[in-house]
Parts: sequence; C-alpha cells; structure tokens
Amino acid sequence: MLRPNFQDIHKAFHEVESVWQKVAHGSSSLITATVVTNAAYALIETAQHRLATNHQISDPSGILQACLKLPDSFHSAIDTASASNPAIPIIRGLDNSWQATLNLRRTAANKDEFVENILKPHAPPQISLRQGPDTSASDTQCRSVLLSNIAQCISSSRLQNTFIRSGSPVVPELSFFMSREKSPTNCLHCASGLSLLMSSYKAYSFALPTGQSPSHCRVQALRFAQDAITRISAVLEHPSMPCRCHGTLAFHLESLKQDVEEYLRTKMFDFYFQSPWVCGAHILEMLHALHYYGLRLFAYRSYVGSVVHMYNVLRHLHDLAPITVLEALCEQLGDLFFPGGRPKGSFKNCYVRYMGGRLRFHAKARHQTGCHGLVIPAHAARANAGFSSAGEEKDGRFECGRFSLLWRIKERDWRFDDDAIGN
Repeated sequence: MLRPNFQDIHKAFHEVESVWQKVAHGSSSLITATVVTNAAYALIETAQHRLATNHQISDPSGILQACLKLPDSFHSAIDTASASNPAIPIIRGLDNSWQATLNLRRTAANKDEFVENILKPHAPPQISLRQGPDTSASDTQCRSVLLSNIAQCISSSRLQNTFIRSGSPVVPELSFFMSREKSPTNCLHCASGLSLLMSSYKAYSFALPTGQSPSHCRVQALRFAQDAITRISAVLEHPSMPCRCHGTLAFHLESLKQDVEEYLRTKMFDFYFQSPWVCGAHILEMLHALHYYGLRLFAYRSYVGSVVHMYNVLRHLHDLAPITVLEALCEQLGDLFFPGGRPKGSFKNCYVRYMGGRLRFHAKARHQTGCHGLVIPAHAARANAGFSSAGEEKDGRFECGRFSLLWRIKERDWRFDDDAIGN
C-alpha cells in the first residue's frame, strides 16, 4: 500500500517543522530538534526503500505522479492530523528539490561551467525566505544557493575536517549522487535532505522573535567548539596526563583538540552553514567524540574507580557520612566498580578485580589455599593506562551506548525502536 509511505513522509516533515518552531520559541533545544530531524531523514529513507521495492517508484517525480493519481479521500485521510501541511505540496517540494539536484549534476558535467557558476567565489546572493501560498520563486532560489554551498563544501578543503565530513547532513548523499552518471538509488534521499534543510530553516526563521537572526545557531556551534577546546586543554595540561606517546589517551585527545580547533577556524556563514539543522548536526558530532573520549577518561588509570573503592572502604570501616555524588556512582554503576556486588569486606580483592585482575595459580601447585593470587593481565593494564585494547568491546567501562541514549540512537543511524530505547 502507498498510504503508509506517504504518511511517513508527511509525518516526518510535520514533526520537523513543529520542533524547529519550538526551538525558535525557546521551548526546545537545538540538540533535540537535530535528533528529531535526523530521525525524520532516516524515516524518509525507509519509506524510499519500501516504495522502490514494493511499488518500483525510485525518484520523487514518480512519487508525485503516483500521489496525483490517488483520490481526494486518500489525501484527506493523510492530512487529518495536520490540515495546514497537506501532503501534495510536500511531495511537490520533494520533486522540485530533485529537479534542482539534477540540474546541479548537469552543470557539474561541464567542468568550466561548474567552476564559473558554482565554485568560483561570487558576491553573497540576496536570499529572501517567504511563506504563504506562492513561494515557488524564492524556494527555487534558496534551493539553488543551498546546493551551490554544498557543492563548494564538497570541492573544498573544509570537508577534510572530521566534524564537517561526518556531521554535515546531505553532503555525503549529494557527493555520492554527483559522482554517478546514472541516477543512483539515493535520489529520494538527496531530495528529501534538501527539502528538510529548507523546511527546518523556514520553520525556525519565521518563528524567531523580532530582532533575532537565524545565524545564532552557527554562533552557538562555534561557542560549543570553543568551550570544548578549553575543557580538553584543561585535561591535557593536568599532571596526570604526562605521556603523549603514540596510541595513548593523551595522544588521541591532542588529535581531538586539533580537529575542534580546525572546525573553529572554519568560520563559514553561508546559507548552508547557517542552517540550524547543520549547526545542530555539527554539535552532535562533537558531542559524540567527546562522549567517547570522556568515557575513556572515566576509566583512565582507574582514578575514578579508586576514589569510589576508597569511599566504600571508609563507609564500612570508619562510618564516613554519605557523599551524594559518590553514592550515586556506587548505585548507578555498581556492577562496573564492584564485580560481584558492593563489598563489605575483602576490599583489596574486589579492587584488583575491578582493575581487571584474574586468579592465577602457582605453577605445579594444587588448587589449595595460598597457592594462588590475583594478577592484572597485560591487556587490562594497557586499557587502564589509556591504550586501546583488543578486548575492550567486552569491557563494560567502554560501552558508550550503556551511558548514553543519544549514542545508541546515532549508532543505529537515527532509527528509533524498542531495542534502542528500552535496552
């Protein structure tokens, strides 16, 4: 059936416009809206696969033709939840984005024309966002500028930056599309990404209070990067991180700092980089990296675990008054800090087990009391020292998804399901 696919596409655009309006009003955050938009983008991709597989419809023009052939009762059933955002204009917008993308690829086929009209620096165009029944002319101009900005990003050194390369929406899809002479299977994905950029930008801009500029999101992303550099520098300057040898945690943090500094130097304020969805996606990509290395700092040289174990000893032996933060760590992460349960005795053995210690029996000795001891294997010692370890994927201290719902959803390509949320 076509209805579920059109419903998903309609729902995706409606939710995106709604959440960006909330961001403009201050009732939602930039990160929340970006996650919703990424999830909507993934939902449309799923609908694309269903349309191509079940109905042999592979591009937005085919979707528009199929949509126009359906009876009015079909569209009214889809638009019941949001009569102000009908499905046919959304599909038309997808088709217009598709035609603009095809036009860019035709221009790219002529190298001289592509360099002259797209890559060569020009005066910033006067862009006029409009809302209402007749916005086709302004929307066409905005799509053209967005596509030009993305093409310039693909062709420039900016794409070498980790966060721009991995976090910029629509850039990978458009780059893949332009590199293929025949229409690839991601044509709807390209068109929907461009349409989502337009929808999110317009929804956010028109809902902003008077006097505020849409470029505030770009400034927010740059401020986040600056704050991240300050915090990473504070960690690297601490005497507990003396070694910068290749492969150490400090070595990787230095690389992370350089990536963030490079992003900060890329002070682009074109139409694409000012898009609120793009700014939020860059912040999400930085958060992803910071969470990954933050979790390794949490386990680095067992500093945190040592404090927690010492606190547990003092609580049981010296009746130390509860400390809220440490007590919360003991309760929430007790299975990591205390293998086998929070101990009331044998504190040293529990601590060595937390460090990765294992039983080792003395050579040529029977399993009797006193013939064995606890030792820390080499791989566990490497992990504690900040080196990557072959077995760390089985180490609960490095299960990023365990500590972050956002991490789990991102690792699932922004597809929400019971497994991502419930586990």
